[in-house]
Amino acid sequence: MHARTVFVDESGDLGLGRGSSKYITIGALITDHPDAVGRIPLRIRKRRLKKRLQRKPELKFHNSSPDIRRSVLEKKLF
Repeated sequence: MHARTVFVDESGDLGLGRGSSKYITIGALITDHPDAVGRIPLRIRKRRLKKRLQRKPELKFHNSSPDIRRSVLEKKLF
């Protein structure tokens, strides 16, 4: 049997608060190459972000520029 890695992420909230969103989105990526996928955010941080953004613990896709979003989505693994 062949091992695979699954990355799962959610966006939104559970809708319990006053300003809560109406929806929650869940995305998943299944890969045979987790190391290559894991390097994508590191490369984006190093090559595309200003120094102050490189130190942030988490990058938010919805707060990123269209250029950064495109870079993440189009990044080739090999």
